[in-house]
Amino acid sequence: MKKAAASSSVAKPATSRKTGICEKTGFLTGSDYVLKGWMPVPLPYKFEHEKMTVPQIASRIKEDLEELVARAYSARQRLTDDTEQMLAWQCPNLSTQEIKIKAAQTVEWIQNVERIQKEDIARIRRIPKTLPIEAAEDEKRAAKSLAYIITHGATWLEYLFVRRNALMRDVAEKNDLWPVNLGLKAKKVKGRVRSELTRREFARDYLIEIGLNTKGIRPSYNYTGAEKKSPFWFAARELYSVLTRIKQNPEWYSMRDSKWKRDLLALKEPMTKRTFSRWWKVAKVFLDEEWKINPGCFEPLIQHLKIKGKQSVEKTRVIDQSMQDALLALARDQ
Repeated sequence: MKKAAASSSVAKPATSRKTGICEKTGFLTGSDYVLKGWMPVPLPYKFEHEKMTVPQIASRIKEDLEELVARAYSARQRLTDDTEQMLAWQCPNLSTQEIKIKAAQTVEWIQNVERIQKEDIARIRRIPKTLPIEAAEDEKRAAKSLAYIITHGATWLEYLFVRRNALMRDVAEKNDLWPVNLGLKAKKVKGRVRSELTRREFARDYLIEIGLNTKGIRPSYNYTGAEKKSPFWFAARELYSVLTRIKQNPEWYSMRDSKWKRDLLALKEPMTKRTFSRWWKVAKVFLDEEWKINPGCFEPLIQHLKIKGKQSVEKTRVIDQSMQDALLALARDQ
């Protein structure tokens, strides 16, 4: 009898929620850290990286980066393209078909090229380790190497956009952010020296031509702290991300069938100004439940608005006003 009583006292998942969600969604978890610029910093591996110096790690990453480029634009395709361009320039009388046939004859060179590349990589990895250096200098070298590798990576993306246009457009159109190298130069204007952004026009034209964010669904957001944003900016993006995850994988959240679930699954992505009212109807039910279940996650939003008063007033200003406006700002115009 005691065992039966103990088992009956175990709390059962709530089944009366309008959303039908039985699992925790993690909505707004850690929002106070977001405002302080929190990002997870990866820990070093215990088996390999701890035995390597910063120059060795940077050299290996650079090789891995070049390997990704090589796989996106293979040596075979690269050699074929270059040969076709050379033949078209040197032999203008040849037809397109003849150029392709002659270019195909260079395929036998590929094996030698790949063999030489593998030998070069093996030779580089046999370079002896450098002597230990001071911790401060090591940190500086690590940051410098990271900047170089990422800058080099953005340059490779520009190269691939020229060489593999269709491939890179297919990748970029689903992203809302894309790395582009920009710079600053000093410019004297009316006797005063000012900083001028370089490559600005190129960056704009490049991102337009690559089709950035033309088919994106979820906006990205990073917890760097470098860009000062309202907590509602982060909350709206996290809300939209959670809703789309639930929509695509309702089984992950142990959802029972409900009107809210059916309304969510019926929504079309991406969210637009025209469909926003239907998205907000679903989001409002979700937020109201989160307010009851986990009110602490809304504390950064309440503090940001500096609300003092009844909970009903807090809820109206946070959810019905500010969150609705922030989510509306994410909706696409078309």
